[in-house]
Amino acid sequence: MIHGILRPRGLDRYLVKADTVQTTLRGAEHRSVMHFLPFSVAGAVGTSSGRGNHSVLTWSLCELAALTRDIFAMKSSTVSEARALCHRMSVWVSSDFQNIFGEKHTTKLHRLLAHLLDEFLLRGNVHDGDSGINEALHKAVKLAWLRTNHRRSEYTLQLVLAEQVAQLLRDEDIDDGELEEATPRPGTRDRARGNVVEVGVLAEERNLPGLAEVLDCDATADLTVGVGSRLHPHAPRRHDGRRQIVRAAEDFYGAPWWDWIRYVDRQGVERYGRARVVILGTSSVAERVIVVERAVQATPVAGCPFSAYGCERLRWDMPPGADAPRVDAVQLKDVKSVLCVELDWVDWVRRHGLERMPASTPTTSEEYRARRMFVNAFVSA
Repeated sequence: MIHGILRPRGLDRYLVKADTVQTTLRGAEHRSVMHFLPFSVAGAVGTSSGRGNHSVLTWSLCELAALTRDIFAMKSSTVSEARALCHRMSVWVSSDFQNIFGEKHTTKLHRLLAHLLDEFLLRGNVHDGDSGINEALHKAVKLAWLRTNHRRSEYTLQLVLAEQVAQLLRDEDIDDGELEEATPRPGTRDRARGNVVEVGVLAEERNLPGLAEVLDCDATADLTVGVGSRLHPHAPRRHDGRRQIVRAAEDFYGAPWWDWIRYVDRQGVERYGRARVVILGTSSVAERVIVVERAVQATPVAGCPFSAYGCERLRWDMPPGADAPRVDAVQLKDVKSVLCVELDWVDWVRRHGLERMPASTPTTSEEYRARRMFVNAFVSA
């Protein structure tokens, strides 16, 4: 709902053409993309300078992303907490939204201003009002209606049997679901299955100098390398209770996938890194290790909205004279969480312009040293 108030003639006029047809997103998909929006402004429309100054839009979207995170992160709330959140939302609608996009009067804006507090006071959160459960039940009713449609002479029988047929269809779905859960599926267990690769070959293929020294093994030693691994059972879990997965693959469904993680090194220092290899075991030991490229804190930019909202700015940890970032070997139990890290698009556009993308830009030592990133603080756990 919150993302929907920016359409059809809101944020879209900044990011897409007016005649572009876009698909409609569900509420859960709106929440999933909301935390990316603040970072997309500079990458889509350029830096905040001259006549194209979009810094006001970035600040506004940062507040909206933070509001979305805080509203849906609350499982229960006090009256004072609910009033404070609703006041922030009211200020955002009246000050940010109306000033940037003009006066608009929509049902979604009305809900945020007039009924958000009622939702908190009634249920304590905004999750219990999810209509997904009832919508899922409509599927069986609609199928039952289709099976008995176009029989006017039997309308009484239709009314009697429709609910019974719908119940049978729901029971079939439940039975299929139980059977599916009882049958082992690929990926539901942590299995040490992967490709066997020599350390030296892996270091060359993925540009990881010093990999053998970090792993304390010979360059000819064999490693079992996988696409990803679930985190330790004691690590913080996702909001739905499932364990987080860290992935590191050159080709995952057609594209590279390098997750960022927060971990503790051997000296007990908490650090950030980009996963480059998921080791499932060696030739003698089934031990899970994540090889990461280490990043360190970068100097914040004065007046940066992302820093103001708690997004930590990062740079690569480059040893003197090195062509690639410093490499760490992290035990799986030392991985604290999987992070969402965004490129500093303002810096990128300033250095490369709007036409070049990171995937098509060679990662030279100069690029490694110049690149900056942000830990996305708008992502809720």
